[in-house]
Order: sequence, then structure tokens, then C-alpha cells
Amino acid sequence: MPLRPLNDTVIVEPDENMYVDNNPEVVRIASEGIIKLPEGNSLEKVANTGKIVSWGDKCKYSALFNVGKRVMFKQYGGNTFYHEGQKLKTFIEEEILAIYET
Repeated sequence: MPLRPLNDTVIVEPDENMYVDNNPEVVRIASEGIIKLPEGNSLEKVANTGKIVSWGDKCKYSALFNVGKRVMFKQYGGNTFYHEGQKLKTFIEEEILAIYET
């Protein structure tokens, strides 16, 4: 069932297991599900990106949005929920920081 958010809300499918530093060891650990305590703060290594699923009618930048367009969002922004087994996040439009140009 398709979702259509209200007002200026954007639904994004967050990227899983993507890391900013592209360290092969970190990516291997994430993909194999191995638990390992990393050195330092590993939370900074997770990329805050995803793909747009849908957006509301009152979004100011809706002309820039396309389904599947990759975006960067605030690290602690948005609300996570599951729809038909798929992990999704909702953001207010101001929480979307950048749109990747292809």
C-alpha cells in the first residue's frame, strides 16, 4: 500500500550499512552481522543518507524531489517506523540537508 505523507513531511528509506570512511573492515562487519566493539566513536561513521519514497503536498522543494532520489538528512532527525516490513523514516522538509545530483 503506497504511503502519502501530509503537509511538509518527507518519507525516506534510510541506507543501511553505509559508512562515511568506506573502511572495508567496518563494512564487512556490518554486512556479516558480527558484533565488535570499535575504537572511538563509531556513530560518526554511519552515513545519514537514504532514498525518497514520498513527500507531502505542502513541501516547498517538491519540484526537486523524485522517488528514489538520494538525500542527506540530519543525524538525529526524523522518526523511524516500519511499513510492510520496510524500515522508513519521516522528516519535516527542513530536516533534509542536501539532495544528491546525478
